Amino acid sequence: YGDPMDPIGDLREVWKTSCLLKKGGIFYLGLPRGADTVVFNLHRLYGPARLAMIMAGFEHLATFRDDSPEPAALNRTHFRQNIRDPAFQDLFVLRKL
Repeated sequence: YGDPMDPIGDLREVWKTSCLLKKGGIFYLGLPRGADTVVFNLHRLYGPARLAMIMAGFEHLATFRDDSPEPAALNRTHFRQNIRDPAFQDLFVLRKL
């Protein structure tokens, strides 16, 4: 796209979005989950380390996956999986602290 490389661009954009939210505001964030990975110049997979960084300043309320109406309970095994399709995303429901 011609943009300069920005390894923390995702973190910066979430931080900028949080500036628009009032304290207690709800933020829905869809991210591909797996082992922490940066696929050079394409996308990222979010594991425990990167999720902790991107969710800083928010309280995690729930995670939804697939088409289940019930929140998912994530555990360590979910983050060991590498999802081949980055279109597979979990929906994280966050509240600004």
